[in-house]
Amino acid sequence: MAKKILILIAALLLVLVLSFLGIQSYRARVLNNVAVHKSDTPTIVLHGSGGNYLSLGPMTIRLAQHDLAQRAMTIRVDKAGNLDVHQYRDLKNNPLILVLLKDNKNPIGGQKALSDIMKRLYKDYGVRRVNFIGHSMGGGIMFRYLEQPQAKTPKVMKFVSLSVPYLGFGKYMGANSPYFQDMVKNKDKLPKDLRILNMVGNVNGRNSDTQVTVHSALGLKTLTDGQIKHYQAKVIPGNFWTASHFMIHENPNVDKIIAEFLWGQ
Repeated sequence: MAKKILILIAALLLVLVLSFLGIQSYRARVLNNVAVHKSDTPTIVLHGSGGNYLSLGPMTIRLAQHDLAQRAMTIRVDKAGNLDVHQYRDLKNNPLILVLLKDNKNPIGGQKALSDIMKRLYKDYGVRRVNFIGHSMGGGIMFRYLEQPQAKTPKVMKFVSLSVPYLGFGKYMGANSPYFQDMVKNKDKLPKDLRILNMVGNVNGRNSDTQVTVHSALGLKTLTDGQIKHYQAKVIPGNFWTASHFMIHENPNVDKIIAEFLWGQ
């Protein structure tokens, strides 16, 4: 009896997985006719708190499957901050660099890792320009990096901020919070020709992606006004499966907006 139950559970799980993959394949049709310009500028992709390969890895796969970009490198960072660089394609044709942090709930360690990655790309791979895609904590790490210019590192051209709580969470949220005020103090150090796309979900019209409020995410505008070349914000309406904090990066419509911003003709 127990064996039959296990077989039944396994079959149900298989059906659910296949159904999900089928739905994703159907939704991804929006990427079929996206026109992009190909360049050698890598795009660094960084997950949020508690994230791993399954966070933004599938997004890089979809972009590559539709010939919008190329998965070129994965950089794993262990808890000691050591970089394990695995390059499997040339840095050409909109190359994507996926960063995976072992210490994935430590934004301070993440900032140090990103700095080290940028220096390594500059020194060992001759990279002079990059784009950023950062989700949640990853986007926060990237923004803090942008406020701390460093010599002999690639220039950041475009930054996609996805579901980042610039104004914080809950009782710690607000323009007067120490975290936000620290960013305000350093906003004049942002690259003047930087372009930013800021995105956040709005689940069922509740002005939140279930974790980050729309208000908190859009606090980025205060930090960029008069400081950078271009800023745009997009609020993504939908349900849990299309706009929530944990699923917005699985939405092919979001992929499309990102691809058009980074590489659109």
